[in-house]
Amino acid sequence: MLGLRSVGELAGILRTTPRRLYSIADTIDGYVHFYELLDPANPKRKARIVLNPMGELRRIQFRLLHDLFRRRLRPSPFSFGGVPGRSATQNATQHIQSQFIYTTDIQNFFPSISQWRVREMFQSRLDCSADVSQLLARLCTYKGHLAQGLITSPILADRAVHRVDVRIAGLCESHRLSYTRFVDDITVSGWFSFDLDKSGIVSLIRRIMNECGFQIAQHKEQTGEVANGDVAVTGLRIIRGHLDPTADYIHRLETQLESHRKLGQGDQLVGPLFTKQQLRGRVEYVCAINRNRSRTLRQKFGLIDWSAVEAIVVERGLIVCRKSLIPLKTLSSMH
Repeated sequence: MLGLRSVGELAGILRTTPRRLYSIADTIDGYVHFYELLDPANPKRKARIVLNPMGELRRIQFRLLHDLFRRRLRPSPFSFGGVPGRSATQNATQHIQSQFIYTTDIQNFFPSISQWRVREMFQSRLDCSADVSQLLARLCTYKGHLAQGLITSPILADRAVHRVDVRIAGLCESHRLSYTRFVDDITVSGWFSFDLDKSGIVSLIRRIMNECGFQIAQHKEQTGEVANGDVAVTGLRIIRGHLDPTADYIHRLETQLESHRKLGQGDQLVGPLFTKQQLRGRVEYVCAINRNRSRTLRQKFGLIDWSAVEAIVVERGLIVCRKSLIPLKTLSSMH
C-alpha cells in the first residue's frame, strides 16, 4: 500500500513542491520526446516508437519508482519481467519440468491500461486520496494511458494485472498447472498430458482477461508438447529438462559467426556486421543458458580473425550493426 493522503506528502517524498508537480502534469508534452527505434539486424521487424521522458519529468518518474513504488509495492509472485532480481531465464525455468505448454500475449498491454484505471488503482487499491491519485495518474501516463518508455510504466502495469495473476494462478492451482507472466507474455504449463482445448482452460483464461479489462492476442496463442521444443517461453525452449535458445536464434548466431569468419578471409559479408564485443555477447548469452553449446560456439568465435575483419571494415566503409533512435519531430510522425 502507498497510503498517501495529501499532495504535500507526495511532494515531500519526491523532494519538490505541490505547485511544481501540478506544473509538470499540466505541461507534460514539453517533457516528452519520441524516437523511432530501428534494428538493422531485424530489417523485417516494424520500426518501434519509443517515448523518452526528459528533464524534470524524468527526475520525478525516477524518484517515484525508486523512492516510493519499489519501497512500498511488492511485485506479483508470478511476474518475472521488469522485476529486479528476476529474468526471462527464471521465468522459463518455472516450466522446465512440464510436459505441455501454452503461451500467449496480452494485446496492446500498456495502451489498454488507461489513465482512469491507473487513478482508480491508486485510490481503491493503494489507499491514496482522490487528489493524490489524480495527480499520480497524470504524472505516470501519457495521452490517457500507460506508455512504453515512461520509467514507472512496468511496475504500475504489474500492479494493474494483479487481479489477473491471482485468478489465473488460482485456476491453474486447481488443475495442477504452472502459471507465470513476463510483462505481457503469459505461460501456462503442466507435467501430465493435458488437452488444453478440451479442458476449457484457454477459454477460461480469455474470460478472466476480458473480465479484468484485457484482451488475449489470440493470433499469438501457442500450445504444444515441451519435448518438441517448438513452443518458446520468453525466447527460450525446453529440451530434455534444460533451457536452450530457440532454434532460429542458434541458426542466426551460427550464420553470423561463419559470415564474419569468411569476411576476415576477404569474402563478402552476408547479413549485418557486428563488432567483436557484440558477437561475443551473443555467444556468451547462449553459453550461459546452455553450457553444452559452449565448446562449439566459442570455437567458431575463435576462428574469426578480428584484426583482418576490422581492417576490411575500414577499407570497405562498412557500418557496424547497431540499433538506432531517430528523433520524431511531431506526434503525427507516429502514424
